[in-house]
Amino acid sequence: MRVSNWLLSVILFLMIPFLASATASNDNRIIIGGSISPSTLDPAESWDDASSYYINGIYEKLVQLNPKTYKIDPALAVSWTSSDNGKTWVFNLRKGVRFHDGSAFNADAVCFSFNRQLKQDFKYRYYDFPMFKEIFNLLVQVEKLDTHRVRFHLKEPFFPFLSAMTVDCAAIVSPGAVKNLKKAFRFQPVGTGPYKLKKFEKTKRIVLERNPHYWRGKPKTDEFHTIINSNIDPLLTHFSNHRIDILNSYSISKMFAIQKLSWVETSRNISLSTTFVAFNLHKPLFQNQQIRIAFSHLWNENILKLVFQDHVIVARSIFPEGIVKGSDLTRAYPQSIKQAKAILKKHLINRKLAVDFVIYKGFQLELQLVKMYTKNLKRAGIDVNIVRVSEADYEKRIKSGAFDLTISGWLMDFPDPHSVIQPMFSKQLRAKGFANLSGLMNKPIQAMITMASREKDKQKRNRLYLNIEKKINTAALYIPLYQDTNLVLFNKKRIHLENNALGGLDFYLTRIK
Repeated sequence: MRVSNWLLSVILFLMIPFLASATASNDNRIIIGGSISPSTLDPAESWDDASSYYINGIYEKLVQLNPKTYKIDPALAVSWTSSDNGKTWVFNLRKGVRFHDGSAFNADAVCFSFNRQLKQDFKYRYYDFPMFKEIFNLLVQVEKLDTHRVRFHLKEPFFPFLSAMTVDCAAIVSPGAVKNLKKAFRFQPVGTGPYKLKKFEKTKRIVLERNPHYWRGKPKTDEFHTIINSNIDPLLTHFSNHRIDILNSYSISKMFAIQKLSWVETSRNISLSTTFVAFNLHKPLFQNQQIRIAFSHLWNENILKLVFQDHVIVARSIFPEGIVKGSDLTRAYPQSIKQAKAILKKHLINRKLAVDFVIYKGFQLELQLVKMYTKNLKRAGIDVNIVRVSEADYEKRIKSGAFDLTISGWLMDFPDPHSVIQPMFSKQLRAKGFANLSGLMNKPIQAMITMASREKDKQKRNRLYLNIEKKINTAALYIPLYQDTNLVLFNKKRIHLENNALGGLDFYLTRIK
């Protein structure tokens, strides 16, 4: 799973000279505007969608997700087989592929890419990898059979395995580059993908140039330049003036006018994501189910329409829409200030209640949402202190437990329910600064999650996930808010745009007309 909606700031005047040089010097460059800076360019370290956006243009995995069918297609592997009830997987690798540094892609590179995450004592492990243990916790060995064949051994059946092999941390890196660059590899990436890194200035800009030796054929576009600015208005101005070709960030209030421009086209699809209010479940207050129910009764779904208009959809489940068949789309605890007051009076015994709601400084729309929600909290007698913090401070607060409520968001890495539910109960991810549901450990739910991952029958797996959903909603472990829509504006007269299956840019297929 990947954290969504990371916003970082940068001073505008630093961007303007870059814009001029990017647009004037080469017509075969595509300029992208966005408000989000990648936190890393090492796929093994990535756990946010901003990083994943570029990682998918630089690296490749053994398999890839088909954006049209959601089926698994060959990539760096040309074929595969499974045996031993799904515990053993053999991949036949593509021949003749080279990394950006000229070294050969082979079985050794696959084993290296996985072993540096799998083995704690691996010689070339220079920092932690937050996602691998969560996704590949049943992987015990990656074995080289010959130059172009590898075998994966699992300790138990894990039937989402092939889908899981499409995640960022399954991308194959250049062993030589990791060994030479060590910790610097996270910002000097070397993969086999259609584009390689030319320049990266964190929170300012990132430039990718095409890989002329790419195995699928030379990419059509010379370079992709991304300008990063947490202030959306200047990006909108540059887009309106044809200085930006693709705009990933936008102002809802100004969207209508921009979309009316004859040369603008909108690419929109529902994101496989979940955004919710997270309780600090380590605090005694929120270990009380009735208190959580009271807070849930104080949420009004109509706030979403006022803040986001039609740019999000209402969430009533921990799972994104369509991921679990038969998912219950009714709220467990609909809005009722009267019921909330009654619960609070009974369980607080008239004790005055004050809570801290922690939120990123860059979250403008979410700030409006929080302010509207806290009006209901105050009507029920709850005092709320909205604490706006930087990214670094946010992570520190989550790790240390210095919060009561926060907004948390998560984007699926692959379209399987396991990709949502496993990280939601991960202690390791909470220790990395992600607010999830791990604070109140629920052994029955965790047992059901494990059982579902080992179940081969799809219908039985689906029923397990429905039961998990019911238990989480009944326990009010969170307050579901909304599901994002992926919205990208682009200059349709100049750009042919393609998105990948999870809403990112397909760098190889996106081109100038």
